[in-house]
Amino acid sequence: MRSSVGVSLGTCGIRTARTTEDGAWTDGTPFDDWQLSPTAADVARVVRGIVDSPDAPQSLGVAYRTPEERTGITDALAEEYVSDVHLIDRTGAAMEYLRPGLPSHHRTIALFDAGETGVDVDIVDVESGRSYGSARTTAMSGASFDAVVREHILGLGIVRSPQSRDEDSALTAFCRGIKEALSSHLTTSTPDGEHILLERHIFELSIARSTEQAAETVRQLGLEAEFYPDAVIAIGGTSNVPLVRATLERFLQLPVVVPDRPELVVAGGAAVHATHVDATHVPPPRLAPPRVGTAGHDRATDRRRHRRDRTVHRTRIQRRESTAEHARQRR
Repeated sequence: MRSSVGVSLGTCGIRTARTTEDGAWTDGTPFDDWQLSPTAADVARVVRGIVDSPDAPQSLGVAYRTPEERTGITDALAEEYVSDVHLIDRTGAAMEYLRPGLPSHHRTIALFDAGETGVDVDIVDVESGRSYGSARTTAMSGASFDAVVREHILGLGIVRSPQSRDEDSALTAFCRGIKEALSSHLTTSTPDGEHILLERHIFELSIARSTEQAAETVRQLGLEAEFYPDAVIAIGGTSNVPLVRATLERFLQLPVVVPDRPELVVAGGAAVHATHVDATHVPPPRLAPPRVGTAGHDRATDRRRHRRDRTVHRTRIQRRESTAEHARQRR
């Protein structure tokens, strides 16, 4: 079964998504999702690993953030001797993934990409993919949400302040786990249940102002754009936080859609893009070389030669007969 893999590069990790002909999606993490500041070379190594795997896909796409990043990824792929990888910008990749599922009356959308270090907002025409304006805010971010949880946990006194880089990384991962758990639970506690770690409503009180500032960024951009959006599509891992969607709906009075696994939308769109490119690429026809020395060629040549020889022979006979007749008349 044919498959396609998409890769997206974020501030703190590289994500991959695979799609197959039957529409099934799977995701994978080639290396630590939260490795800080992955580079174009990291992307190329991930792609190299995908290409070399036993279940290598038939199509491969990579989403980039900036033109400079595109150049870096292109050069890094060349260093890894990897070709036939289709690159697409993040907004374009997101639209490739989202477009088939959007209602027809959503002609213009606000793409709200909430990541680890901030939020990128684009007002986009759904059909053409044209951008009517873009903005970025760092008022809200995954890192700032993690910091809120971290401050709360340290304030409880149940863990000590980290004394080393490893301890700091462990605490960051622990706090991120709490944040993610609050997306689907109203409260979190220690494994033995003896201590309540953090309740959702306490967490939301701490992040309310930052989510409102991000929503205000969308509203201002929409007012400045050529067309005001018909809906907001929230993607990126931070969009999993329930208050993000609720605040956008309250501030903008617009439908807000958070796709399943919003953190995989860009990688998934890169996979879809690669599939489309390869499906529409028709290689030039390969012309068969002329058949030289075949039996058919010989027969055709013989027939032409035979006709030519018969014509020459007939002409010669006619000339001889004419000469003989002329000689008889002279006698």
